[in-house]
Amino acid sequence: ATDQSSTPVIDFDEDEKRFHITDPFFAFYLRWGNLDS
Repeated sequence: ATDQSSTPVIDFDEDEKRFHITDPFFAFYLRWGNLDS
């Protein structure tokens, strides 16, 4: 069994110099969450 709590939320692709958000809930928060507070 795998423990999903140990899966990184953000993955960095060194070759392409790009970030990949692997957690859909975190991606939703970044898009729709209130970051002003």
